[in-house]
Amino acid sequence: LKNVGIFGQNIVGGLYVGGLIGYNVNGSVNNSFSTLNVMAMSSSGDSHTGGLVGFNNSGKIENSYATGNVNSSGDTGGLVGYNATGTISNSYATGNINSIDNSINSNYTPSVGGLVGWNTGSISNSYATGSTEAFSINSRIAVGGLVGANWNASGIINNSYASGEVKSSSIIANSVGGLVGQNTGAINNSFWNTE
Repeated sequence: LKNVGIFGQNIVGGLYVGGLIGYNVNGSVNNSFSTLNVMAMSSSGDSHTGGLVGFNNSGKIENSYATGNVNSSGDTGGLVGYNATGTISNSYATGNINSIDNSINSNYTPSVGGLVGWNTGSISNSYATGSTEAFSINSRIAVGGLVGANWNASGIINNSYASGEVKSSSIIANSVGGLVGQNTGAINNSFWNTE
């Protein structure tokens, strides 16, 4: 997909929801954008929702952006909800993120980020400027201004930043960070600054 943009107001879906693509498998997204506000309504709470792509499965996203607000439960990001061993570069999100997790699975950890919710891939030269807010009743939650959870050795963040406000509350437990909420990967030359 190249040089594609979508204008509009709202898009509403269930499990895999994106302003441009719901589920991207090994696909390439280049120089593309969405201005849609994105909302996912899933009774199980395990949706994957992004301002541009809901679930990026080993796909490549570059030179792309999303400006819409994202409201969801589950893994939620301003650009990508779940980046599974995919590559994101030279991209950004400016929308505000709001997530209310209604999962009944206390072992599930929804991840919410200004750019990417859950990341096990590569993010470089990218940023998020919107606010990120999340609330969970039944499960743990990871919330970050750029990435909610940066996971495994494959989760790598380089030369990226976030500048939005971050808020979170959870009855069980939560991990909250200006840049990344929970990290077991690598972060290099990246920062959070709300000024």
